[in-house]
Amino acid sequence: MEPNKSISLTASEMANLWTQYIFDSMSICFFKYALEHIEDGDIRPIYGFGISRITCCKNRGIF
Repeated sequence: MEPNKSISLTASEMANLWTQYIFDSMSICFFKYALEHIEDGDIRPIYGFGISRITCCKNRGIF
């Protein structure tokens, strides 16, 4: 296989990537909002960890 050859995605593969991208985008917004309003210091690190685990930016180049 040539290194620069594009591989076409099927409609279901593209839909799956799009769904994941939208979900991750929404999750980032939710976690940022929650971090601004959470007062419990024990819970804040959990939301911070949640933001770090989201893969939204990796898929951004596809769309």
